[in-house]
Amino acid sequence: MRELKFRLREGNKIVGYERWNSLEGKWCYGTRSDGVFDIRNPFIPHTYKDEFTGLLDKNGAEIYEGDIVVQWNDLCGSDYHNDLYHKNLVVKWEREMARFVNCLEGYAAGGTLCLEVIGNVWESPEKANALPS
Repeated sequence: MRELKFRLREGNKIVGYERWNSLEGKWCYGTRSDGVFDIRNPFIPHTYKDEFTGLLDKNGAEIYEGDIVVQWNDLCGSDYHNDLYHKNLVVKWEREMARFVNCLEGYAAGGTLCLEVIGNVWESPEKANALPS
């Protein structure tokens, strides 16, 4: 089972992170995505939440809903990065099927992918606008 965690936003600005602490039965809050959460931390006011997919990119960065990722196709582990061999994708939640779609299909939670997070649609809209439809 993947970790239940959210990236918290106020408008387009990331203000913190929220994780379910099953031992305490409470939500824990933190201001960094490095796993530092404490049930004693105060609630972080926010308007929006982006769900953690349970997956990490090739650099170990957590992948959240709304992230823009570069998919390196079959060249994972290779230093060969050529525009002909990668594509940019936005991580999206498909409500009807209750799953993340596009680049994340078929990957197991906790896995490291041939993907690299290059931003998100909230803080880097210019990167999202450059994506092919």
